[in-house]
Amino acid sequence: MKRIGVIFLLVAVLCLGGCNKAQKEKEDVNNWCMEDLKFYDYEGKPAWELTVDNRVISLRDKGGLQTYRGVMIGDDAKEVLSQYDMKDFKFEISYITGTEEVGDTAGALMEKYKDVPPEEMLNRLSEIPDFGGTFYYFTTIQMIDGELYRLSELEDISNYDYAFLIQFYIRNENIDNIKISRFSKANIKK
Repeated sequence: MKRIGVIFLLVAVLCLGGCNKAQKEKEDVNNWCMEDLKFYDYEGKPAWELTVDNRVISLRDKGGLQTYRGVMIGDDAKEVLSQYDMKDFKFEISYITGTEEVGDTAGALMEKYKDVPPEEMLNRLSEIPDFGGTFYYFTTIQMIDGELYRLSELEDISNYDYAFLIQFYIRNENIDNIKISRFSKANIKK
């Protein structure tokens, strides 16, 4: 009888420990970590990261890589919502080069969707035509004393060691590119 009690206690401890671990992993989806600032190969090993000389990395520049959370070029764009906390994300519809018509289309689309929250915009991606411009989500996280923070977690966003801009480019409802850029106060001219 004592043996059954010990086995029951052991099973209960393992189940509770597993539940706590699962809850911690679920909470981590809403937090940024240093691993999010690198790209990984198909085995999950770091393959490309920001350096002093290389302050911008882009999935489009090296084939076959993915984010720490497994997002790859070609994935359904709703993957952004399921893998990242959208609280601090914004989106932009713009163009860099192209015809006046492309610029007008970008401006009209941005005006039409300017009040739509980023989470809701993911459900409207089918409404964005492939007009030759750019649609992307972006967020900034900051490193202060070796810790990463979302902007919503900070009272003073001007006091940071490094800032990281993360951009998810969307085309035809799929991930088209992911860019990560690192900035320090020394990089920003006043």
